Amino acid sequence: MRTLFMLLAVVAGAALPVQASINAEFAQRGATVLWAAAISAALTALTLALVATAILRIPPPSLQLFAEIPPWLWWGQAWRSHSIR
Repeated sequence: MRTLFMLLAVVAGAALPVQASINAEFAQRGATVLWAAAISAALTALTLALVATAILRIPPPSLQLFAEIPPWLWWGQAWRSHSIR
């Protein structure tokens, strides 16, 4: 499993320049930079969820877990999202 995660890290690192060019292409085709980043983040989240459930067989968290998360943990994610460029 460790080898798999190391391989995924290498592939993800190699994909960063590709991601930048895709975001630039979105922006050139009429989407703003913010929308290009939002689309990228949404597709990344969907891909991670699919890999976790379909390939790694990690069950998704329960809805109760989300209800029990303290608000300050959500604020941290909202605060981080302002730095997307």
